[in-house]
Amino acid sequence: MQNPTVESMIAKLDADRAANQAKFGELDPNALVYADGPWTVTNIISHLTIWEEEFLKGLQAHQAGQSYLTEMPDLEGEDAGLNAFNARTVGERKQLSYEQALEQWAAVRQQIKATLASLTPEQIAAPMVAPWGGDAASPVAQTGGCLWHEGHHLKETLDAVNADSAQVG
Repeated sequence: MQNPTVESMIAKLDADRAANQAKFGELDPNALVYADGPWTVTNIISHLTIWEEEFLKGLQAHQAGQSYLTEMPDLEGEDAGLNAFNARTVGERKQLSYEQALEQWAAVRQQIKATLASLTPEQIAAPMVAPWGGDAASPVAQTGGCLWHEGHHLKETLDAVNADSAQVG
């Protein structure tokens, strides 16, 4: 029998993804979201995928009794390393079509859910450090970071695209 907390998190991952994917699906995949880069709706999907892949590496390391931290360049400035990592990794996927980006986004989410479901009760209870650093928490609690991140970028995407639509109309 699966852990009820894990079952609940998997159900939340599924519900949020279905709702968010529907909202992203209403948008032009080539609509500009962030001018620096520039980042389109498709690039945002790739960005979300990249960070879920990093989280998956963290979950898998936790399962193996290890920890994993995302390798970011050591640059001066509060978010310089994070911004450089994001720019580089999204840039590596700029050639992806919207459909390819969606496929990768779905695939990594399935892997996260499968990994969560395969954790032992001891692994679920043991705190893990998220790949992006910060305080240690249970793998289920750390999974909440994926939900937050996706919601954050969806809101910014909707705001940006709707602002552009309002200015054009």
